[in-house]
Amino acid sequence: MTLTQELKNVINQAEETLEELYENIEEMKNRLEEMELEEKWEQKTIYNLEVGDKYWYVTDRSGAQGDVWENHRIDEHRLSIGNIYLTEQEAEDEIRARRLIAKAKKSQKGLKPGWDSSMEKKHHIRYNSHYNAIETCFAQAFKSMPRLGYWPNKEDTLEFANKNEDDLIWFFTEYKN
Repeated sequence: MTLTQELKNVINQAEETLEELYENIEEMKNRLEEMELEEKWEQKTIYNLEVGDKYWYVTDRSGAQGDVWENHRIDEHRLSIGNIYLTEQEAEDEIRARRLIAKAKKSQKGLKPGWDSSMEKKHHIRYNSHYNAIETCFAQAFKSMPRLGYWPNKEDTLEFANKNEDDLIWFFTEYKN
């Protein structure tokens, strides 16, 4: 075998090796893309916390408190009543929302709507996203469950809506629970 022939063989082998490397790189890129998609779908939620993960909850004194998931009874208890949040901001938002709901209940003067009569109006608040506005409306025959509850009349509903408009808009547009 001549020197020229040997050089051609070395070049051919190098080209084959490069081709294999390029194929391997493409396979790795495809696998990386698949892994990134899997990670995207496996993002942390309150339902897949692992021992050592940080979480937040609302205390009995209306504060946001951090803790670490240990699979203890207290962790499971907080989870079972929906009192676990992945961030301090989520816990603080929950406190703000609960305060608004408590204010709404207080302003409703103990109303417990009866559903026996389809003539009784049960006033409540809703958000109109088209106009970015808070509206009042009423239910009669259809039982719905607005989180803020019902007011005995339109005037009380409007009074609460006007006094709390900014919080209500936040509640309907930004609050994520």
